[in-house]
Amino acid sequence: MTASSWAQSAEYPDGIVTAESLFGNGRISGPVRQTNLGYDVQLPSGSWVPCIRSCGDTLRVETIDYWDARKNIVKECGVFGCLKLEYPR
Repeated sequence: MTASSWAQSAEYPDGIVTAESLFGNGRISGPVRQTNLGYDVQLPSGSWVPCIRSCGDTLRVETIDYWDARKNIVKECGVFGCLKLEYPR
């Protein structure tokens, strides 16, 4: 990986993003790179995934909040903050 492929922008000045769990599962950091289609964030497994709304939310949902996000149908945070959808029982 060359230095020029890492994200160097106002949003990710160090090319690193940190995310904190919404469910108390801790924090995680990962590198961010810019591609022709936008930003990608690297998961601990080494694979790169595209950032949907923000790289922090993508990293959080795909790692430390993976099972909680699927169980509670919580996805990435957007313009209106973190929305939680629950179905009546």
